[in-house]
Amino acid sequence: MLRVAEHQAFTDTGQQRRHNEDAYYARTPVFAVADGMGGAQAGEVASHAAVEAVAAGLPEDGTPEDRLAAVVRRANEEIFRMSREDDSRAGMGTTLTPSTSGRATSRSPTSATRARTASATAS
Repeated sequence: MLRVAEHQAFTDTGQQRRHNEDAYYARTPVFAVADGMGGAQAGEVASHAAVEAVAAGLPEDGTPEDRLAAVVRRANEEIFRMSREDDSRAGMGTTLTPSTSGRATSRSPTSATRARTASATAS
């Protein structure tokens, strides 16, 4: 079993953008990073919505991969809903990479030692 002894998390705007579209969740054993899609509208809103879906936790049933996929689907549904309700957010999107290590509870994603990468976009 993989154990996390220490972790750090931060984001940086970089040299291409004026504002930061990154969001992250880092509470052992759950980690996720979301990067709003540059050039798309409201990427920062989409990345924060994706991380909020991770923070809400995973379903109780299923394999670790299935449970992580459920979080990605929930994030995608929320981002899509938000994009349909507000024209200024039409087409917004983000990447989302959630992963888990160690033992987890229903409020945090389940045990898995490998990351699952997915894209949550509203189109």
